[in-house]
Amino acid sequence: MTVQARASTVWPIRPGLAALPLLSLVALTVAGCVSVTRFLIPPEAPKPRAQTAAQASQRTADAVFLVGAVHGTTDRALAIRGNVVHVVGTPADVTPLRTADTVVVKAPTGYLTLGLVDAHVHIEGAAMLRDAADLRGVDSAPSLFKAIEKARPLADQWLWGFGLTQAQWARLSQDQVDTACGDLPCYLSRDDGHGARISSGLAAWMSEDMQDLFRAQAGKLEGELARRVWRALPATRPERLSPLVRQVLDDLQQGGVVEVHAMGESMALVHVLRQLDREGRLPVRIKVFIDADRPEAGLLLEGADKGKASAKVQIAGLKLWLDGTLGAHTAALQLPYADTASSGELRYADSELRERIRDADAAGLQVAVHAIGDRAVAQVARVVRSLNRSSKAAPVRIEHAQIVPPEVREMLWGLPVECSVQPRHALQDAPFAKIRLGAERLAWAYPALALVPVCPVRAGSDFPIAASDPLADWRLMAATNPVELGAEATAGTVREKALAALTSAGSARHDAVIRIGDVADLVLWDKDPFAQGSQARPLYVVVGGALQQVIAR
Repeated sequence: MTVQARASTVWPIRPGLAALPLLSLVALTVAGCVSVTRFLIPPEAPKPRAQTAAQASQRTADAVFLVGAVHGTTDRALAIRGNVVHVVGTPADVTPLRTADTVVVKAPTGYLTLGLVDAHVHIEGAAMLRDAADLRGVDSAPSLFKAIEKARPLADQWLWGFGLTQAQWARLSQDQVDTACGDLPCYLSRDDGHGARISSGLAAWMSEDMQDLFRAQAGKLEGELARRVWRALPATRPERLSPLVRQVLDDLQQGGVVEVHAMGESMALVHVLRQLDREGRLPVRIKVFIDADRPEAGLLLEGADKGKASAKVQIAGLKLWLDGTLGAHTAALQLPYADTASSGELRYADSELRERIRDADAAGLQVAVHAIGDRAVAQVARVVRSLNRSSKAAPVRIEHAQIVPPEVREMLWGLPVECSVQPRHALQDAPFAKIRLGAERLAWAYPALALVPVCPVRAGSDFPIAASDPLADWRLMAATNPVELGAEATAGTVREKALAALTSAGSARHDAVIRIGDVADLVLWDKDPFAQGSQARPLYVVVGGALQQVIAR
């Protein structure tokens, strides 16, 4: 920090003063017009004013980091005052800012970066999963029975199981499901979260028309039908949900996460999050997108929640589903799947999607749309382009954007949209992606950073479908160099774009540099997390200026 010395005051001779004879000066004085001393003795320089408390605080820091490196700079020190970055520089720059109350963190090998953001998670589902039956190893009716018996003591009014493969979801008979569940109502989710098998005991809770659909589908629920049943289930009691949510958020913090965007959630979760925030037990900032088909979404559109936000919990918008998944042949494609005559399903007509976006804009809410297939992404582009939206309206978020051929990328050009991608879906879908799409379309799939020229790109995990691991997502994106980024793109610039997509910088169109005056969302790692083979772990996270130590588990 540079301190400039105050310049000396120079008092110039007044023009014409030297030519006045002394008698004239005396005469003027006698006449009472002016004092002789005013001419002959220069006035004193103004005395410095006493420094106010506010001015003094400008020269202090609440926290100081002395580290091995600050990402993107040659600096080794940083100071925080209030909720912003106050100084980035050398240890000598921050030392004068220290007081008895300043928190000083010394980490000689430490590496300071912007805080990481997981832009697509499902917190309520991840929390409930801790009480759920683990179905990922189920390969037969006996193994299903064993998995449900293990989780039965944790069940409340009903039991959730998660992790059925597509094959097991299709293969299990209704009798096998009912035998495994017995008298306990069960909802058994597929591993993509978009399909389920339910017990007859749970089906008995449903309306007559829903039971007719259940029988017509032979108990195999998919897409919107599965979501309708899920929404109708009794909510987990807050006193049970709260500790589970806290465990999930603590785990997210272990990965250096300071903010998450929670998709398709309920107001029950929002109430739990706000209570944790009031109690000072919320370790990360959360932007919530409510399931647009829940009853509470209508109340939000009417302004029911205005003014109720807490410091770390914001209802950012609404989540809609335009299509399904690639694995289930329900993602909406422009041409039929390579292994079936179907081209997937599109849930909304253009007119209905247009109305949904208009309603959200009027309520000041952002819209996030699940769109995996190219037909779904094209619909978003077409509808957004047809709207005359306010410049203040939030961009429409396209969640997943997995199959985006060149002609659809051109449709996105210049539109107020954001692309929220999940890089590791490419690895998860690898066993079936080529079978579903064929070689030509597979070349357009999972574009991630290739979308940067036409769409600001954020990145997330889809947790708990995949583990929340921003560094794993960074490594996957950083290893690519899409031709769409241009000939000037280097390995270094690609690495920076990948990091920016995962940080509070906002998107891959920005950079991931820590700047003075920015909100202090930071992570201090024990070593460089981007070095080859690094197993770095976070020592501290800073969320909006609040310093939190990360206890390794």
